[in-house]
Amino acid sequence: MRIQPALPTLLVLVFAAGLAAQTAAAPAAPAPAAPTAANPNPAPANARPSLAGPPPPQLVAARNLVMEMQNAKLEPTRISQDIDAFAAQHPHNPYLGGVYFLAMQYFRQRSLFAQEIGYGERVLQREPHQLVALMQLATVIPMVVRPSDLNRDQMLNNAASYARRAMAEVAKLKPGMGKPPMTAAQVAGWQKLIHATAESAFGRIDSVRGQSAKAIGYFQQAVALETGISAANDYFRMGLEQAKLHQYSEALASLHKAAALAPQDAGLQTQLRAEMGAVRRSMQPPPAAPTQPPAAPATAHSAPTTPH
Repeated sequence: MRIQPALPTLLVLVFAAGLAAQTAAAPAAPAPAAPTAANPNPAPANARPSLAGPPPPQLVAARNLVMEMQNAKLEPTRISQDIDAFAAQHPHNPYLGGVYFLAMQYFRQRSLFAQEIGYGERVLQREPHQLVALMQLATVIPMVVRPSDLNRDQMLNNAASYARRAMAEVAKLKPGMGKPPMTAAQVAGWQKLIHATAESAFGRIDSVRGQSAKAIGYFQQAVALETGISAANDYFRMGLEQAKLHQYSEALASLHKAAALAPQDAGLQTQLRAEMGAVRRSMQPPPAAPTQPPAAPATAHSAPTTPH
């Protein structure tokens, strides 16, 4: 199943543009004031940081990495190497968390999910309360973990922990927090979004663990809070789990709901048609075994004998 980026590309570009804008050339700093009778001992020009003058080197370096991530000609391996070199040279750079966050989106958009997870974990090392990173990790891990992975259970436990942490963090939001201050409607929107995404993540985790009944319960809670493509994807996942439990009528109903919610998503519609066909075939009774008339009993004189 396709994995949608956790954030719109536009948001990533806006974030990148913000870093780039901060590095724009600023006017030259004014010369220090000359002593006067009223102020015979003026403070030196470098007494406090000034907003004027060139941007700090750490910001320039971060901006350059952002520009690299927007360069389609560069290979992802090169991007990863440059990010790691930047982190090694500037481990305390205040923009490093933002670079890691953008790297999450960069590698997700290229379906390089191991790198996405790796940079997401780095984001949380620097910013443990980053809501989007928490939920992105909670959703991507169960979608890429394999049954043969030796650390599968630990990865799934991590995903569940990220989802619970996100729910705890979003519960702390209050109107007036943030810059600009959030309204009550915005707080409610964030809480609904995170709650729905967490329920979906729990469903995916239990699906990987083979616990279909529990997964269905989580997906039901998710779709009650979702709309559009998010609800369509979770109705699809719910239908798959219902089919595993031979709940074929319920599975078809879920798949039809998914189709109705995302009519323009050609990829999802193709998957839905295939799954609906499989469910309908499973609903058909097996063909009856062919019947044959019993063979005539064999006798000692069943074949004619030739007279001597």
